[in-house]
Amino acid sequence: MKAQRIEIETNEKMQETRQTSDVKVAQMNESNKTKKEQSKNDEEIKRRRQAADFEEKKNDMEIQKLEREKKFEIARLKSELEKEQERIANAQKVELLKQDFELEFSKKKLDVDRLHDEKTLQKYQIDSMERIYNKLGIKEVRINQFVGDNKASLASILPTMGFGAAQMRSAE
Repeated sequence: MKAQRIEIETNEKMQETRQTSDVKVAQMNESNKTKKEQSKNDEEIKRRRQAADFEEKKNDMEIQKLEREKKFEIARLKSELEKEQERIANAQKVELLKQDFELEFSKKKLDVDRLHDEKTLQKYQIDSMERIYNKLGIKEVRINQFVGDNKASLASILPTMGFGAAQMRSAE
């Protein structure tokens, strides 16, 4: 009995030691599992932070790019606006110059019209034609058709004047 008791006590101690050992192993396994999960979670958090930092930097770069593009577009639009304003100003200057020219031309035309009546203008026209033909050095001018039946007008004597001028040149 003593031997049985010792055996029972030994078995109980061994069982107790096994249980204690099993508990310690289970605790160690649980501790290792917890540490692994904690490490895994820490790595996941670190990875997510890095991804978030990367996205934040990427977004900052995109914002900077958009701001640069916006500044460039604003500068381009300002340049186009200045060019358009300059073009409009030039067009207005040209229009003003045209109007000034037309006004000056009209004034001069009115001045000429006041100084000359119909007869003086016809005489000036005939004199101008005579000067032109004299400068050309034409030896003979013949007019086959002349204006009007009125023998008193200057236009009716034009063929005679031309014939006389041709005769005078050929005589020289």
